[in-house]
Amino acid sequence: MELKVIGKGLISRKELLVAIPFMMKKMGAHQMLPYCHFEIEFTKSLAVKGSCVMLEKGEFDIKISNLTNLTYNDQISTLAHELVHVKQFYRGELKTDAGIWRYKKKEYYPTWNYLLMPWEIEAYGMEVGLASLYHPYRDWE
Repeated sequence: MELKVIGKGLISRKELLVAIPFMMKKMGAHQMLPYCHFEIEFTKSLAVKGSCVMLEKGEFDIKISNLTNLTYNDQISTLAHELVHVKQFYRGELKTDAGIWRYKKKEYYPTWNYLLMPWEIEAYGMEVGLASLYHPYRDWE
């Protein structure tokens, strides 16, 4: 796993090197880590808490909001959410092309409520579980 961090968030690079493998393992997706390159940017210019784009197979650009009203827990939950999308993209479950989203081979169009898209339902559901599993683990480190 390669990791490049841009900007300063409430999660350190050292902690990202622990949190990413922990969360990917909990999703059963840790086998892909040796083939993944992550660029994680903490930014104030994001309109949402986070985003994830697969640039090429195994190359991911993750952005996490660094607005002052977001807590450490918010950023950990956002990281968990975006790592679910990493898993979805890497396994080919989620694809996007010319504004059409494909999730598990079914097409979705951007006019639908984005939060009700099945890949977002999975990510929001898993972010809660992954973050809550990570906190006690982190406390023992």
